[in-house]
Amino acid sequence: IRSLEDQLAPESALSMGEDVLDQLIQEELVRQECARRGITVPQDEVQRRLELNFGYDRNPATPVPEPTAASPMTFTLLLTPEPTPTPYPTSTPVSEEEFRRRLNDTLRQIKASEHMLRSWIEAALLTEKLQEQMVAEVPTTADQVKLRFLSVVTETLASDLIVRLEAGEDFEALADELEADGSGSSSEMDWSTKEDVELILGAEIAEVVFGMAAGERSRPLPNMNGSRYLVIEVLGHEVRELDEAARQQLGYQAFQAWLEEAGRTMVERRSLDPDLVPTEP
Repeated sequence: IRSLEDQLAPESALSMGEDVLDQLIQEELVRQECARRGITVPQDEVQRRLELNFGYDRNPATPVPEPTAASPMTFTLLLTPEPTPTPYPTSTPVSEEEFRRRLNDTLRQIKASEHMLRSWIEAALLTEKLQEQMVAEVPTTADQVKLRFLSVVTETLASDLIVRLEAGEDFEALADELEADGSGSSSEMDWSTKEDVELILGAEIAEVVFGMAAGERSRPLPNMNGSRYLVIEVLGHEVRELDEAARQQLGYQAFQAWLEEAGRTMVERRSLDPDLVPTEP
């Protein structure tokens, strides 16, 4: 509640106004890009999303009971049958009349017209469709690495670890030693794209790692804030299939990159006039 009160305080009005302006700019950029790509949202799709937002489903799916395997009856079960489990409560279906009542109440509360609300829903659907198309454009394969690393607080300690590894000491034994005496730690990353490595370890480390072959070890590398040094061993480096979660993430990153670039090149920003921003929510 305190957080909401701070957001809605008069002194926060200009900041909230800037957020609203950014949202309007994003919606307009999305509309223009969708028009360029031929992406449209039929009005019946807007209507369905509007209805579902208020709990009304004009074409509810018929629930299909799932078959359950019968447990063999034992002597104990025959004497003391298990109680019938209490079913979970289900939401009461909303009628069309109730949907319309809820919609009108909401429009009165937010002081908006139904046309405005539909335009917001249309903008959200266009954004979803644009993101979906960008996900579909993501390649199905990508250069990926699998790695593990030791992490210590100084470059000297990291250099000592490299000397010991090159002398034939076992990586996992060194990791156990570091964790036992508290002088360092170890970790590993399963098959990851360069973007994933950048996100977790930083762009500089990702650049080094993706220039290494399987079996190679890095020199001591500082982490993103320079507080620790890593000794990285690449366990595998090859082009591999991307799983669906990775493709979704890359598609989202592509959308964000496009949005930032469009905001820089296509938008002429001006300072928001404080007199245009209401101080009462």
